Amino acid sequence: MLLNKTVFHLVVAIKLGMVYPVWADTFTLEQLRWQSRALVVCALQERNLTRLAAKFNQQELEKRRLRIFANSYFGVFELNTDHMQSSHLEFQLCDDMPESTAHLIGLDGTIKASYRFENLNENTIYRDIDAMPMRQLELSRLKAR
Repeated sequence: MLLNKTVFHLVVAIKLGMVYPVWADTFTLEQLRWQSRALVVCALQERNLTRLAAKFNQQELEKRRLRIFANSYFGVFELNTDHMQSSHLEFQLCDDMPESTAHLIGLDGTIKASYRFENLNENTIYRDIDAMPMRQLELSRLKAR
């Protein structure tokens, strides 16, 4: 089963023109706490991965400390515009939420907003992050420099 899953991940990466390490680091949402925000997209189909990855500007993601994860039927992938990386992380929140939803998780590890996949818009995500108290603090510190 693991071999089939690995082969599928490799086929998806080749189809998308992306490269990623087959044996990626394992981490949890708890390890992301206070380090990165996360956008967790539940039940993505393979054809949507490229479209989702292309929507986001890597510099904007880095400025906001945002990592994007797609939780599909075949596993969890971390997405950005440069590569797709397989992850052994599982998101229990996707078990409890409707399919084709995305959840914005703040630095404190709580869900800040939820979106339908078809309505997922990078500008809305950026605006929602920029309105968060922790982001406001980050922005005020940047202005003070």
